[in-house]
Amino acid sequence: MKLFGLIRNLKHKLKIKKLRKKGIKIGSNCFILTDINSFSSEPYLIEIGNDVLISAHCFICPHDGATWTINNYFKTGYDKIGKIIIGNNVYIGYGTSIFGNVKIGSNSIIGANSVVTKDVPDNSVCVGSPARVICSIEDYVEKNKNRFDNTFYMSPKEKKEYFLRKYTNIK
Repeated sequence: MKLFGLIRNLKHKLKIKKLRKKGIKIGSNCFILTDINSFSSEPYLIEIGNDVLISAHCFICPHDGATWTINNYFKTGYDKIGKIIIGNNVYIGYGTSIFGNVKIGSNSIIGANSVVTKDVPDNSVCVGSPARVICSIEDYVEKNKNRFDNTFYMSPKEKKEYFLRKYTNIK
């Protein structure tokens, strides 16, 4: 089991290294579970702070592809491209898309399958398509404190035993 963890961490470090080589600025202690190809063109316009977790199947794209139609229709050469900045201590849920000219504030949670097209303030929980702020992080903790389990620092074995006990005794 420990060997698997070491291999997984090594693979993750290599992914971070490849993303940095593409031009993405990535802080420390980040976990990027999405595929390396999920970072579209203009990777040099993407900044990711410290302690960020990006879930699987996310898409981070600084440009707006709609200019394809505009350019063909009006015979122009427009691009609509903007920087993406993700602050510190941010969780980006599974399947989220983030587009250009967006700043996601620090200490924020972006819910699964959200489409982020506007700035997200610090300390916010944001969900939907298009994504909108639904509460502060403090409100989120208050609403969910009865649902939290203090298992984050448990070993996988301890966590499994805890949840099997918890959910086996449900009536």
